Parts: sequence; structure tokens; C-alpha cells
Amino acid sequence: MLMDITVWLSIGSILTSGVVAVAVVVLGANFASKQAHLQKIWDRKAESYTAILEALHEMDEWFSQALDDEYLRRDVDETITASRAADYQAAHRRLKRSVAREVWLLPVAVQDRTVAMNKALSARDESWFEHIDAGCSEVRKTINDIAEYARGDLIRARGINVAMMKTRQISKR
Repeated sequence: MLMDITVWLSIGSILTSGVVAVAVVVLGANFASKQAHLQKIWDRKAESYTAILEALHEMDEWFSQALDDEYLRRDVDETITASRAADYQAAHRRLKRSVAREVWLLPVAVQDRTVAMNKALSARDESWFEHIDAGCSEVRKTINDIAEYARGDLIRARGINVAMMKTRQISKR
């Protein structure tokens, strides 16, 4: 009789261990699956932010070159001007496509900021210099704002310490 109880206790212990092991495996697999899904989402967001920021930097390059030409009163060859304009227009189209392609994934603030920038860029200024100066300033503000949105997304996605991110920003200045 004592033998029967010992056998039953052993069997119960083995079954309990088996159930716990299966539960741990299922929970671990579920956690890993969710983490992989979140990683894929973040990777796609990172690619989107990168494409948007690259296009904005290319647009900024056009404004910087145009401002330099104005400051230095340089006469720029028409072929160079046409090439720069084509590069700017291509970057602007890439920006619009990148934002439109990921409108479902990125925060609404990204689309709102690019719409506001486009509205500001289409405003009529009194002179060419004022137009390129205001455009340069607006594109740079947009770069900073969207970079901040990306950092915010990264902080939320990764739980990165906010103080660490601010320290990194200060050290870059």
C-alpha cells in the first residue's frame, strides 16, 4: 500500500513537471513570436523614417546650395541649376511617396508635419532669397521634428531610457 502511494506521488510529480514544462514552452514561444512581430514592425518604421529623412536631407542640400549661391552672388550654369532642380524634385517625390506608403504605420504627426512643410514651401515670398531662406529653415525644422518623432517611436518600442537619449542628443551638439 505504501508502495502504491509512492508510485502515485512519483507519477503525479512527473505529470506536474510535464505540464509546467509545456506551459513554459508555450509561453516562451508566444513571447518570442510577439517580440519577432514587434521587431518586424520597428524595422519597417525605421526604414520609413530613414527614407523620409534621406529625402528631406536631399531637399535641404538644394536649399543650402541655393543659399550659398545667393550669398556668394555666384552665377550658376543652367545645366547645374537644372540638375539640382531635378534632384530636388526627385527627393520631394520620394518624400511624398515614403509618407504616403507608410501612412498606416507612422504617427499622424509625421504626415501632418510634411503637409505643413509643403504648404510653407509653396507660399509666395517677396524675393527669391526670402523663398530659399524660408524653405531651408522649414525643411530643417521638419528634419528635426521627424527625427524627434522617430526617437519617440524608438523609446516606446524599445523602452530605451529617455535620459540616455537626451544625453546622446546633447553630446551631438
